[in-house]
Amino acid sequence: LHQMDFLERSGIRDVIILQTVLEEVKHNKISIHKRLRTLVSDDSRRFHVFCNESHRETFVQRKPGESQNDRNDRAIRAAASWYQTQLGDSVEVLLLTNDRENLRLAEADGLRAQTVHAFVASLPNAAEVQDLLAPVHGAADADGADDL
Repeated sequence: LHQMDFLERSGIRDVIILQTVLEEVKHNKISIHKRLRTLVSDDSRRFHVFCNESHRETFVQRKPGESQNDRNDRAIRAAASWYQTQLGDSVEVLLLTNDRENLRLAEADGLRAQTVHAFVASLPNAAEVQDLLAPVHGAADADGADDL
C-alpha cells in the first residue's frame, strides 16, 4: 500500500479495504497499517473492511506452487468479482492496482480495473492530487508489491 498519502486525502471516500490487503499491509509495514486503520475508524471517510478471507464465496485456497502474492492477488480479484455481482448495475466496482499482471488478469476476468495513476489522472482534480502519488518502481510494478 504505497499510496497512503493519496488515500488520506480528505476527498477520498467510499473505499473497501479487503482483509487480504489489510493483513498484507500489517505484515509488511505496521506504520502504514496503523494509518490505514485510522482511515477505517473515521466514519466520515466511509472506508470499510470486508473480511473476504472468512467469507465462503470469496475465500480462495492457495494452489500448489502458487506464490503467496499470486494467491493474494487472486483473492482480491475474487472479492472484487463477488462485490460486482452483489451490487449489480447499481454501482461499478473498481479494482485499483499497480501490479501489471494483476491488472491484466482482472481485465481478463471482466473486472473494471485501473492503475492508481490512471485512476487519479481521470479525476477532475487530478492536478491537485497527482503529487500525492508514490512513483511506480519497475520491480514493484511487476511483482505486486505496489498494489494500492
